[in-house]
Amino acid sequence: VEAARALAGIFGMEGGEKGRYVAKFAERKIENIEDTEDNDDDEKKQAKLETIISECIPIEKNSPAHKYLSGRGIKGTYAGLFKFRPNKKGEGGSLICIAKDDDGVIKAVQSVYLTAEGKKANYKVKKRTNGFPLGHPIKIPARIPNQGPILVTEGPEDALTLRQATGFEVWCTMGVNAMSKIPNPPENRSITVVRDNDEPGSKADIDM
Repeated sequence: VEAARALAGIFGMEGGEKGRYVAKFAERKIENIEDTEDNDDDEKKQAKLETIISECIPIEKNSPAHKYLSGRGIKGTYAGLFKFRPNKKGEGGSLICIAKDDDGVIKAVQSVYLTAEGKKANYKVKKRTNGFPLGHPIKIPARIPNQGPILVTEGPEDALTLRQATGFEVWCTMGVNAMSKIPNPPENRSITVVRDNDEPGSKADIDM
């Protein structure tokens, strides 16, 4: 929500607040991070990724994922990018956020662990990313293709909120460490990074 307000302030939209957490980044080159990992690790990552996807179902009304998103004011998702994975106990599950490459191949997922009531589960790890996220953000399409900047943010919840608030294309990196690894934008498109409200001098602030 804070990210959406900050962005609205930048573009002069109603309810916007100008802040220090938005910055434009120049084009950057991407390294092939996957090539630095050994084949065995890649095979295990791919196998886990395929297992998660095989256990996913669409997000239905009143499911934990639907309740979670509705509770954050998010009115809808994108069926090919967001799904629900019930847990084996039948009590809650995970919101599964899916990153694909330009050919539509699934490269990574982020799981947001949820209770049956649609709240974040009380686990030490609240979210987990599997697969190959570096260089493969979740890409939520714009309401009108190729109009406006491409917004880049860390979390899937903020990404959906920004898309809903602005209609712009949004890329979700699934973590601050992947911000510098996003691919170059298409020609004649700019990128606007929408930051979390990290404490100045914190690790996340320094990483950004």
